[in-house]
Amino acid sequence: MQAACEKRSEEIQSIRVAKLEQTASKQYRASSMQAACEKRSEEIQSIRVAKLEQTASKQANSEQAVCKQRARSVQKRFRAFESLS
Repeated sequence: MQAACEKRSEEIQSIRVAKLEQTASKQYRASSMQAACEKRSEEIQSIRVAKLEQTASKQANSEQAVCKQRARSVQKRFRAFESLS
């Protein structure tokens, strides 16, 4: 009888250990998935920032080109005005 009780106790203990291992495994997978999601989110954020920087750079270059063109136009008009004088 005592041997049967000890065997049953060991079986119960084994089941508890298996459940704890399963829970730990699920928590580890969930933690790993969360870490992967956070990393992917950071990568996406980095891509968005890079695209915004690229857009801002293009706009700045475009505005600079417009300013240079206007400056050339003003210089041409000024030279034309000077030649009339």
